[in-house]
Amino acid sequence: MERKEISELKKKHRSLEKKVKEIGEKQCASAAKLAEALAEIIGDIESTIERDKSLWNPDISTKIKLAKRGIKLSKKLKYFEGDVVKEFEGGNISQDIGKRFIAVIRHLQDNKIADANKEFAYLRDLLELGRNYELSKVEIERMDRSLKKKRQRIEALLKEISQAEKQKIDLDKAQKYVEFLKSMQELEKIRADHISSLVSRPVVSLLDDADSLREYIAGMPGKESIAEIKNFFSGHPELGRHNAGQICGMFDFNEKKLSHVCRDTAGFKRIIKGRRSFFELLRDLRQTKFLEVNDEKTLDFYARENKNAVDRIRFLGKDIISCRNEYERKIEIEERKRELSKYSKDGLEAELKETESLIGFLYSEPEEETPGLFSRIASFFRVKQV
Repeated sequence: MERKEISELKKKHRSLEKKVKEIGEKQCASAAKLAEALAEIIGDIESTIERDKSLWNPDISTKIKLAKRGIKLSKKLKYFEGDVVKEFEGGNISQDIGKRFIAVIRHLQDNKIADANKEFAYLRDLLELGRNYELSKVEIERMDRSLKKKRQRIEALLKEISQAEKQKIDLDKAQKYVEFLKSMQELEKIRADHISSLVSRPVVSLLDDADSLREYIAGMPGKESIAEIKNFFSGHPELGRHNAGQICGMFDFNEKKLSHVCRDTAGFKRIIKGRRSFFELLRDLRQTKFLEVNDEKTLDFYARENKNAVDRIRFLGKDIISCRNEYERKIEIEERKRELSKYSKDGLEAELKETESLIGFLYSEPEEETPGLFSRIASFFRVKQV
């Protein structure tokens, strides 16, 4: 927003303001309000006359409608005259302004539209002045809001920059959490590799490790069930060489298709398919919480593979929450600093100073106009007060 724009707006507003004050702000507002109502009446009368002229030999119903409209307008004009008298008696308009309104009303009542419009020209100018003055005030207020909103935005940014500069981070705690995350990623890699190895192994091989798996997998069948499954696969070694996913794929085989891969279809359905949930569990280990780091027993398992990573995780212990909070604060602060780095603190302070200067300039007294210029302009609007 440039100073020149504000200067032109101020000049225009002050010019209108002086004209309004010359007439009287209260009188100008009342006269403009009356003039607006009278302009509407004149417009209705003119449109009715034009309508009457445009009709050639109108039927009786149209004539009645036009006559009723004329009566309605006549009453409206009479009521308006009462409003003019009320405004005059209330001291809101001068005698001169009141006489001008009454003169227009009389011309309209005498069907002298041209004379009415001629007399109304002065009042129309008052109406235009009132409208322009109100619009100018709205524009001043809009500019004021815009400048103050800009000032508020700059102040908020400067405050954020200042706060970001003062933020202190416990870098030691944040770094400890970084090491913790790195260690967790190392354990997750071990978990993924281990699960991948398990799900690809033949089921008979997995059953041999059932006791150790039972420590980490909830829902494992008991020892008797495992023995029954192993016994079935010992009689069908070709099936036992399949992994859990392949065994699950056979559950939807029909009798004929199943007989091609297993001689004892009844035994397969009872012993293997009857424990469908167990084989699906083995197949879907990747989607379970199997070997997720959530207790000391699981950490003991990983310690056999990567003792250093487990030691780093255990070292944090109860301090992990405060380390995590400090790490998250560090990320948040650094991100905000990156966002704020596009602003120059010196530039913002200079912009704030200029914005405050513009706000002050908006309400400062304008330079004096050339002597005699306003008096010549205002003379057209000068009226006698009551």
